[in-house]
Amino acid sequence: PLELDGVLVPEGTYLYIPIWIIQRDAQNFEKPETFLPERWLRDDVNRDAFVAFSAGARSCPGQRFAMMEMTLSLAVLLRNFKFDGVEGYVLTPQREGLTLEPKGGMPMIIRRRTTSSL
Repeated sequence: PLELDGVLVPEGTYLYIPIWIIQRDAQNFEKPETFLPERWLRDDVNRDAFVAFSAGARSCPGQRFAMMEMTLSLAVLLRNFKFDGVEGYVLTPQREGLTLEPKGGMPMIIRRRTTSSL
C-alpha cells in the first residue's frame, strides 16, 4: 500500500495524473486559459507544472535536446517571419491520443519579415 497525503492507496490501484487540470490551474499559472508565451520569461513561473515530457524516472530521455532544438527552431522562425492570429478565431483544444491539439487546426497569417521590420 501507498499513502498519499493521508489517503491509503491499495496495492494494484491505477493512478492517473491529470495533466490537463494541472496545466490549467490558476495556482500554477496566472490566467491559465490565456495564451501568454511571455509567462516563461519570468523567474516565478511554476515550470514543474508544465509536464510536456512527463516527469520522474520515466520522463522522456530526449527532453533537453527537444527543448534546445525547439528553442533554436522558434528563434529562426521568429527572426524571419511574423505570425498573427486570425481575428475571431477561438481556440478549442481537443484530445488526440495522449496529447491535445487545436480542433480544426490553428489558422494564422504568416508574413516574411523585412530587415526594416526587425
